[in-house]
Amino acid sequence: MEEIWNEDGGLSEDFATSFGKWVARNSGDLDEVTDSKIVCEFDDIGVTLGVYEETGRKEFRLRTLREEIDLRMVTKYKLGSERLVLQTGRGSRRFVFDVPEEEWTVKKRSV
Repeated sequence: MEEIWNEDGGLSEDFATSFGKWVARNSGDLDEVTDSKIVCEFDDIGVTLGVYEETGRKEFRLRTLREEIDLRMVTKYKLGSERLVLQTGRGSRRFVFDVPEEEWTVKKRSV
């Protein structure tokens, strides 16, 4: 897995570029991109994803019409052609989003 954040605490250029390409490849739209925040929408399935730094916390948020999921301390990522995987620094939480299947899971384990 690759690092989401750079040494200065902002989004790494590699993550921002790869994530933007992944969103476009999967028919999503980037809504907001800054040094510390990236938000995208998949309107056809009603999902909004965001990775951001807020008051020192590295966070991820998934929002749908019926659900909202927040994960703190998200530091690593892996992108497949249609799948996004995010993980916390110690590996205790893992989020997987599969666009064509319109499915997401959050797995947790004790560390």
